[in-house]
Amino acid sequence: MKLTIVVHDAEEGGYWAEVPAIAGCVSQGDSIGELLENVREAIEGVMPAKPASGTAYGIDGCRAGWFYVALARSGEPRWGIVGAIEELVSSADDSDRIFVDIPIGLPNGREGRLCDKEARRRLGRRASTVFPPPVRAALAAATYEDANRISREESGKGMTKQTFAILPKIREVDCLLRKSEKARHIIREVHPEICFWALAGRSPLSPKKTGAGFDERFALLEGFRPSVGEDFDRIRTEFRRGDVADDDILDAMAAAITASADPVALKTLPEHPTRTPVVFRWKWCTWRTRIRTPAKGMSDAAPNPLHLPRFSRFFVPADPATPPGPSLAGRG
Repeated sequence: MKLTIVVHDAEEGGYWAEVPAIAGCVSQGDSIGELLENVREAIEGVMPAKPASGTAYGIDGCRAGWFYVALARSGEPRWGIVGAIEELVSSADDSDRIFVDIPIGLPNGREGRLCDKEARRRLGRRASTVFPPPVRAALAAATYEDANRISREESGKGMTKQTFAILPKIREVDCLLRKSEKARHIIREVHPEICFWALAGRSPLSPKKTGAGFDERFALLEGFRPSVGEDFDRIRTEFRRGDVADDDILDAMAAAITASADPVALKTLPEHPTRTPVVFRWKWCTWRTRIRTPAKGMSDAAPNPLHLPRFSRFFVPADPATPPGPSLAGRG
């Protein structure tokens, strides 16, 4: 996806421009060149610095285990499949970040997690992609019948089979966070659909299992990281679809890009999370630019060689001070 700049003729002469994806972002200039430079400076004025060190990991569960994408500050991106997230934690540095699409911080009662409610409200018609996490007591269940019964007793609602299917992975991460201080320091929860929602200008996308939905997400990631297409093709040649689905790859890429955010650019969702949260924060990203203009003498969609940053809000986890416990978690 390319950032759009709409250029207008100014009544007093020259031009003025707006960036629809960034509320209130306007600038002006006597010439197109000056205008573009002013627009770039205006956006870069609020563009935070990137992290100084550390590798950003994005992880999504897959049939073969956990698929990950690792973006280092230098060198080529890495990816692979591990049987347990602990394998990545043991080899990671303290400065690394591991963002995973799995519920962290489980509820004990009927209220549910405020972060899930906030995410559903933002996703609108795509709210169903934020499925309810299990109550903590259900982690001990060995069968769906037991899990469903415990869920009804504790929360008043049954457990979906989708949630039960990933219960072993939820249990795995929960146990790891409880026993490992290092894991609590570098692992955070992320919801890919909230990341994509933010990248798309806070608009829900088409269902990701459809061709249109896949293409929309692919374009969003490629706009931020141009090598996404090449990386995706290489991943597809290395792993069978029976082990890693296409949307698993995109979700892990979205989580890894999110994990590369600078801490000062982040804000929680919800804004004031409860005790033992895994919360989500704002993120900035950069896009290739294309001009769309009704101005006289300019062709529509004329390519622009400049790389302008687009302000896009990602919800990514902040630092929980304690292990996930009986409280609401801040999933986006």
